Amino acid sequence: MVRGPLDLQALSLSPILVQAPLEVLGVPEPLWHGFATPEHLAESLVREVSGIITDRLDTEGAAFVAFPGGRSPVRAFEFLAPRASGWRGVTIIPTDDRLVPPRDRLSNYGLLERYFAAGQAQLIPLARPPFDDPAAAADAAELRLSDLAWPLDLVWLGFGLDGHVASLLPGPDLSVAMRYPDWRRVAGVRPVPLPAEAPVPRVTLTLSAILSAKRLLISGCGRDKLEVVKRALDEGAESQMPLGIVLAKAKCQPDLFWSR
Repeated sequence: MVRGPLDLQALSLSPILVQAPLEVLGVPEPLWHGFATPEHLAESLVREVSGIITDRLDTEGAAFVAFPGGRSPVRAFEFLAPRASGWRGVTIIPTDDRLVPPRDRLSNYGLLERYFAAGQAQLIPLARPPFDDPAAAADAAELRLSDLAWPLDLVWLGFGLDGHVASLLPGPDLSVAMRYPDWRRVAGVRPVPLPAEAPVPRVTLTLSAILSAKRLLISGCGRDKLEVVKRALDEGAESQMPLGIVLAKAKCQPDLFWSR
């Protein structure tokens, strides 16, 4: 393990590349975890996530966490699923979801069910009918989640090359989802344009729900995503990218996990 300033050349050299405060980039506190391969990244994420959950279970008897969807967390989920057998008292929600039934291949909740339904954790969906009305779906999700023990103990996020996190995607609903007050946790969004890989409306955690998390993990792979992180950090709270705002305004110390 190497501690020190973020060295982009070093990020291509060793399995566990660097773990360093990002104060050198003008951002207080965030901690960087860099790895040579996605496999090393997934293994480290599993240790971090399971450690956070175990600590909450030991100290509070419960844990409330939000996991990402899509393809990026699948390898980590494969490693994490066997550990979930003892997660009595753990509640898992998606950070966001596509407005499709849970058996649809696009469903993030369906992905969580695939890996964690056999364990003892409680899984709660964000997406339920009406699937054609993101605002109504978000209102329904808000009611379902209202009795949970907010804020979240852990939010684990991926991010896109456009700097989006969860489903805080470009479109007419983005500014609303980014400005909701602290009491509002779920927003409906209809991205413009609709992403080609999943051309459907979404529901997502609001920016305020993400920022209030007690722990925040952000993960990504590849040189292109490294450049997105650099830009987000450079722009800080003035960034047009949700990733930049999350890194600048999170109430906890964000952990950034990256592999080439």
